[in-house]
Amino acid sequence: MRSVGVRELKVHASRVLRELRDQRQPIDVTYRGRVIARLVPVDRSNATQEQIASVWADLDQLAAEIGDR
Repeated sequence: MRSVGVRELKVHASRVLRELRDQRQPIDVTYRGRVIARLVPVDRSNATQEQIASVWADLDQLAAEIGDR
């Protein structure tokens, strides 16, 4: 499974999310070498708009937390 550090995610968020979308494989997010989160692709065929909006809200919150570090 691919992993990405917090710093790389902060700098290259669009590229990482595009990779997640295209490859449909989870990506672990690490901080100082330890996994702190896992990004997983949304199954669009079963996801409601509310679920998708929730995922984007979670990503916005994660980005804000990363930016605070």
